Amino acid sequence: MYKNFYGYNKESITLPFKSKEHLVGKPVTVKSADGVSVCEDGDSIFGIISDQNRNYITVQLDGYIELPCSEQESMIGFKSISADGSGGVKVDENGTQVWIIRHDAENGVVGLLIK
Repeated sequence: MYKNFYGYNKESITLPFKSKEHLVGKPVTVKSADGVSVCEDGDSIFGIISDQNRNYITVQLDGYIELPCSEQESMIGFKSISADGSGGVKVDENGTQVWIIRHDAENGVVGLLIK
């Protein structure tokens, strides 16, 4: 049976952000009062970039997202994660608590609900 969680409780904000690099799908964190930046290794995840134009990004703060993950052990359930520095996530006891509802170890993807 196919399940689709996209659109569940989706909330986003639009922020000024200038970058020529394509960043849609990348996790972001709050680094200063001026806004967000793309996550580096170990950063807490604030949201993901869901849309981008020349001067603005839309950051999804809540709802279902899928991100790359190289973890092979089952990750289903409540887990603490942080950014891995390459656009994905890793298990990190000091990270952001999320509910992982999909883990495809073969393709290196997790589906999770962020809040």
